[in-house]
This record gives sequence, structure tokens and C-alpha cells, in this order.
Amino acid sequence: MNVAFIFSFWFVILNFLKVPYKPRVISGMLVVILYTLMTGLGPSVVRATLMLLFVLAGKLIDRDTHSVSLLSLVAVLMLIYNPAYINDVSFQLSFLVTLGLLTMADVIARKFNNVPNWIKVPVLIPIVAQVWVAPIQMFYFNTFSLYSVFANIATVSLLSVISFCGFV
Repeated sequence: MNVAFIFSFWFVILNFLKVPYKPRVISGMLVVILYTLMTGLGPSVVRATLMLLFVLAGKLIDRDTHSVSLLSLVAVLMLIYNPAYINDVSFQLSFLVTLGLLTMADVIARKFNNVPNWIKVPVLIPIVAQVWVAPIQMFYFNTFSLYSVFANIATVSLLSVISFCGFV
């Protein structure tokens, strides 16, 4: 979320300054790369960055991306670079949650079509994420805490506000 948030924040600022589209995208890509380097290249940040960079590169050449295929490509590239990532819990959790959100969030959101988005999004995303990480959580940590679902729902809405204030 932070990678996309940083890009969006940069993109909006440059849009406000009337910078043309392609320079906004290219400079945003550089800002995201800089942020990724500053965070220490954790697997989840690298995944998010690579996915965003591929999507943006596609936008620059007027191509659309298929999200699950892109996720698979990024996983393969990261494993070619460092095969030990396959045993990294953060790598596994990051890719599994992303896969779950890409494949299930839209399906579940359509089931609750009559619920307003401001309620649906902060509730459904943590539930889908928690369901998808449950097997790994139980395997590595020998537990599954039900309160974490409610804690995630409570903090999702606040997280974007806190991140925005922190970046400002």
C-alpha cells in the first residue's frame, strides 16, 4: 500500500504542477525505486515495486496488464534473483495475500453489491487477506487469532489517514 501511496502522492503533486503525463510517470517510477532502496529491499516491498513498475511501463507504451500473470512474473523474477525467497515467510505471505486479493476481492465485492464501498472495502479486504494467509499463519506460528480479523478491519481505515499525514 505504501508503494502505491507514494507514487500516487508524487503523481498528484506533479499533476497539480501541470507536468506532462509521461514525465510524471517516469519520475514517479524513480521515486518508488528510491523508496524501495530506502526500505531495505524487503520481499513485500520489492513485489509491490516490481508490480507497480511493470504496470506503469505498460501504461507508458499503452498496454494493459493481467494482474495474476504479472504477479506470477514478479514471483519468478524474484526467485531467479534469490531462490532463498521461497523459504521467506514475508515473501510467502505477500504473494499469497496479493493473489487472494486479486482473485477473490472482486468476486466477493459483487456479492455485497448493495453495501456502500466505504463500508465494503475496509471490511472485505482484511477478511479476504486473513483467509488467504491463515494456512501459512497456522503452519509457521501454530495459531490463528480471530481477533486479528477485527483488528485489521479497525485499522485499515485509519492506516491510509495516518500514512497520508506521515508523508505530508
